[in-house]
Amino acid sequence: MLAWKLDAPQDGRTSGQRAYEIRAAHTVAQLRRGIADVWKSGKVDSSATNNIAFAGDALRSRESVAWQVRVWDADGHASGWSSPATWEMGLLNNSDWSARWIENASYDYTRPDGSETPLPVFGKSFTVHGRVAKARLYMQCRVVKKPRVAST
Repeated sequence: MLAWKLDAPQDGRTSGQRAYEIRAAHTVAQLRRGIADVWKSGKVDSSATNNIAFAGDALRSRESVAWQVRVWDADGHASGWSSPATWEMGLLNNSDWSARWIENASYDYTRPDGSETPLPVFGKSFTVHGRVAKARLYMQCRVVKKPRVAST
């Protein structure tokens, strides 16, 4: 779902949004050149600014998309295109997953009463050699946890 916030008009008008248009591309550079190779909504008569469904062709796992929006006011004046924003698709198919459990082998799962804690602590140390261009963490859990990444 896509969403945006409108800036307050500089001239004090309060006409608000009456229509919008979204364009999406594989890269920000393409959008800056006016190329929308992923999706073009066309002008949509609507004041909605959130919960706007992506209506392009089906996207693939890990596919990156850059998008922009422009809006029209009650007088029919169009704004410029917004700054580009991006999203990346998650892993959509079982075959996309190639994961292994990571676990802190030194964690003591024993409680003071002798029973085992039901919530293990997962962690892994590793060294990266060379420059990292991009990194992702795909995480799934039953309760919301905050991942922590430390670097030295």
